[in-house]
Amino acid sequence: MRTARSRGVVLVASLIVGVLILGLMMASMTVAQATSKWLQHLLEQTEALSLAEAATELRQKALITEIANFAKEDVLTEPRTHALGKGGKPQTVISRVRRIGAGGAAATDDLKTTDSDGVVSFVSYFQITARAVTGTSAIEVMRTVQVGKNPVFQYGVFYDDDLEILPGPDMTLAGRIHANGDIYLNGGATLRINSAYLRCTGEIYREAKRAGEGTKGTTLILQRGSTTFAPMEADNAPAARWVGSKVSPEYYGNFDGDPHQWVAYADATWQGTVKTQAHGTKEVASPQIKTITPGGYYHNEAGLVIEYAGNGVNVYARRDGAVSAVTSVLPAGTVALGTIYDGRQRKNLNTIEVDMAKLRDAGVMPDNGLVYAYRADTTEETPHGVVFKNGKELSGATMLVSPGPVYIQGDFNCPEAASSYAKQPSMLICDAVNLLSNAWDNTKTAASGVPRAGATTVNLAMASGIVRTPDTGGDYSGGLENFPRFHENWTGVTLRIRGSFMALFASMYATGPWKNATYGAPTRDWGFDPDLLNGGNAFAREIMPWAVSMRRVAWQDNVESVLD
Repeated sequence: MRTARSRGVVLVASLIVGVLILGLMMASMTVAQATSKWLQHLLEQTEALSLAEAATELRQKALITEIANFAKEDVLTEPRTHALGKGGKPQTVISRVRRIGAGGAAATDDLKTTDSDGVVSFVSYFQITARAVTGTSAIEVMRTVQVGKNPVFQYGVFYDDDLEILPGPDMTLAGRIHANGDIYLNGGATLRINSAYLRCTGEIYREAKRAGEGTKGTTLILQRGSTTFAPMEADNAPAARWVGSKVSPEYYGNFDGDPHQWVAYADATWQGTVKTQAHGTKEVASPQIKTITPGGYYHNEAGLVIEYAGNGVNVYARRDGAVSAVTSVLPAGTVALGTIYDGRQRKNLNTIEVDMAKLRDAGVMPDNGLVYAYRADTTEETPHGVVFKNGKELSGATMLVSPGPVYIQGDFNCPEAASSYAKQPSMLICDAVNLLSNAWDNTKTAASGVPRAGATTVNLAMASGIVRTPDTGGDYSGGLENFPRFHENWTGVTLRIRGSFMALFASMYATGPWKNATYGAPTRDWGFDPDLLNGGNAFAREIMPWAVSMRRVAWQDNVESVLD
């Protein structure tokens, strides 16, 4: 009897324990399911955040590029879809942009500012949002950015690519210098950077881009805030700081007093003049080549259009939206057809010759100063171009634009002291810029010798394409020292340039390599024209080419959960 009772107690206890264990198991399963669901939600939330951030970043990059290329407001602010994600199943993320005022107020016009260096900027604010949904999570990212627009000709040197400066004789550069890429500094004598602004988004090299040339000459860079120049030489820096002639990324880092870190070394040596990607230098957007093509932005905005379309040269004026032909009222010889032998292209090319003095005196120069000249028969095989001559005296701010190569013949924008004309803000944008001296007589042929140049002065901001040095090696681009292309023997002859040098794109038509060129290098008296700092007042903002940068002001994530 006692045994049966004991068995009953054990059975009851076992049942109780079993129930408890079952309850614990069920509770554990419930917790596990909840945990799994929550972890899945967290993963989806992380993925949604990543997608929204990626879309925001893409829209930000597109925004600065579009602003630099004169996109209309409705294009800047239209909703965009982005297909993002991995595994062959991209997610669609929608981004939006709206213009806002400073501090989040209603949108206003750009704010004009002038910094301590006299550089004019136009500042505006935009809010970028992107919303991504993944499973149970929806995340909206909101970024407020400040967009700064500088007239691109306020840089002494601006390259939307690698910048190579490798002169044979002494050379001095002034004005702000920026490259959306690497900078290569070398030369046969002394290269002096007389600027407190030397920036690149890549690396600084103390050698040529082409391998095997080694470090040559002396490079001196101005210390910011002083008149002292400090050298950039591979042999006077501790070996740990350099790999050959290249700054060693191994020693990149924030300034902490360690002389073996590049940022610390650069800041201590040049006092803030030299900054690379290690300092956080950001890309600056600039106009692309499509803005100068026929039917593009500058063609449509030009107040005067000079064209050859197979039936002679025609000139059209645009005023108050109306277009009228003015060819018949121009003095004889104002525009004419011609030819030129281009040694770099190794071809005889057809040209339009434009006499700037006759154009000025005819009273047809447009109010906005923008003259667009082109030949419709220009191709890469036959890069026909435009010659502008007799431009010594200009009547007002002048912007010359052509989709093909341009040849500036003789003194340009440099009136004599006794002249009734004054030096004007002037700019050229083209596929390739060529400078011909006052002695040019257009007798050069493939069989002739190289004609002797005469002393020439050019006051002009020049923006054009280049034929870049390949990253994998190959033909040298010619460097900044050959940014304007030469066709004469300038040896011992001075070419004085005051302006700026801007390589905005790859040349589309005039693509002959620098090694083809037949010329003697000039004595280069080149410098930045500080009068260009007032360019923000000289040209209409609608036609001014911009260098566009961006700074993030605020960031916010809004997380929506549909988790039960």
